[in-house]
Amino acid sequence: MGDFYGTGIEIWAGFGPVRQLLRPVFSCFHGQKINFSIFFSHSQTFFSTYDFDSITVAPYMGVDSITPFLEYPNKWTIVLALTSNNGSHSFQNLKLENGNFLFQEVLETSVKWGTAENMMYVVGATKAKDLKEIRKIIPKHFLLIPGIGAQGGDLDEVIKNGINNDIGAVSYTHLRAHETPEHLV
Repeated sequence: MGDFYGTGIEIWAGFGPVRQLLRPVFSCFHGQKINFSIFFSHSQTFFSTYDFDSITVAPYMGVDSITPFLEYPNKWTIVLALTSNNGSHSFQNLKLENGNFLFQEVLETSVKWGTAENMMYVVGATKAKDLKEIRKIIPKHFLLIPGIGAQGGDLDEVIKNGINNDIGAVSYTHLRAHETPEHLV
């Protein structure tokens, strides 16, 4: 969705058919805006106007940038925690004075904002070794785990470290705005 969101109004004409095809798992990334008063408007746009099931948010602007999304029943707010991209170590693995890595602090803080029924987390498959510790912090939350395959994530490691007795995990394929649903076949 981020590719649609960032390309301007003309691309939205092609968005409808893609949304219908991907309805059960459709998600939009949000979190770059600086004007905090706009978050309610964004949550209303994506969850009411377009009836999205979920939105992925960046937690680094704090609770007030995420809570408007948590107010919608039967919708998911997906919080970025530890991503697969090469640059993720620039911030996510910074060691804090309390001994935690920044991504652990994000988990420990943000878990208080929502519930396991309205919030899940992105943890990249290339970070499978961290999933056991992550599960100690958020044992009942769903995890969205991109990066198996082309990005180098190992499915067996994800299953071994990320699934517990309470909950499983989800992986997905990324569809870009310039691609058509046929790219998924």
